[in-house]
Amino acid sequence: MTAHTAGARARRGGLIKWADLVGAKHVAARLGAWAEQFKGAGLDGFFRPCEYLAKAAAAGTALSAGVPAASRM
Repeated sequence: MTAHTAGARARRGGLIKWADLVGAKHVAARLGAWAEQFKGAGLDGFFRPCEYLAKAAAAGTALSAGVPAASRM
């Protein structure tokens, strides 16, 4: 399944917009549950939430907020 078939089309805001609507906590919890479910198959690392998602879930921030980056100019 791709992001397009999940109803997260770019014209509607994309996948990050959807994640902001349901919340980072929800996304991280679902991925965590899948990681646990597929641990025996060796796929837990594939589904484990990334550091950015885990931090956003813990802080309750929107994924679209991004991470401030220093200019390279």
